[in-house]
Amino acid sequence: MRVWAKAALLAVLATGSAAPAAAQEGSEGSREFVEQVFAAYSGYGEGVAWPLDDRRLDEVWTPEMATLLRRNNARGEGRPGYRELDPLCQCAVWANLRIERMAGGLRRDLRRVIQVTFTNDGERRDTFVRLQGDPIRGWRIADILKADGSSLGDALGGTGETDGAETFVRSVYASYSSDPEARPPMAGDSPLVWSDRMMSLIARNEQLAKGATPYIDADPICNCQDWENLSVTETSVGRAPDGAVLVTTRFMNGGEEQVSYLKLEGNSEWGWRINDVLNPGYPGLYESLEASNARMEAGGPAHD
Repeated sequence: MRVWAKAALLAVLATGSAAPAAAQEGSEGSREFVEQVFAAYSGYGEGVAWPLDDRRLDEVWTPEMATLLRRNNARGEGRPGYRELDPLCQCAVWANLRIERMAGGLRRDLRRVIQVTFTNDGERRDTFVRLQGDPIRGWRIADILKADGSSLGDALGGTGETDGAETFVRSVYASYSSDPEARPPMAGDSPLVWSDRMMSLIARNEQLAKGATPYIDADPICNCQDWENLSVTETSVGRAPDGAVLVTTRFMNGGEEQVSYLKLEGNSEWGWRINDVLNPGYPGLYESLEASNARMEAGGPAHD
């Protein structure tokens, strides 16, 4: 058990109890929202849809969590595909579930964590619900935390589901070596690096350009025309808003620090491919190529 994680989680909740004026400010409606979610598990909740039912995901969970839950529900034929237990009640079945107590606190990221103590068929349990929202826009569940430091988001991402993703990305950047024979994976002719949809879009863009400069006039992976002593300094794996695997890479190129965001397709068994190159604040490469192709098909230029 991660003692530090448990202590930190309980400290947040204790802070909420000790300083109600500060910790509860802006929390109006959060406890009522949680009570409504748990009403589906009680005798008083007849007619209330199950919080993991596809019909209710968008009104209970954040968009990121709803996406992950839909994917895992599909794998589990309507049940939580990542395991057999319902993460909210920590049970496979429930009988007259009753909330006994709720305690809440405010985290540094301004998300609220509510500890829900309840009994299910006489057995007492605790669930830590992390919320996102406010009294005006409403509340959604951003994650279910456990005292040992793990979370539902981690479980839905799947231990092992991202295995090999960082290694794949590092191997891609390793091709940007000083070797004269180095051949980095651009231009859409690298099916072991790019996904099928990216290969098709890039090929179509070059075809429409008819010998002129296509939309990709620089290498989107290194965001450069040329490279010199390119070396990766750090990689980390996360999730894109749609739940896809996203690898953030920091690297040095010619003495200048760069950051890339590669959205991947695949899995640890079949391997990985680049399915998009994201650029925070701007459209991704996939969206940009689609728009470019549409312009050229209408007789316009590759770039807007």
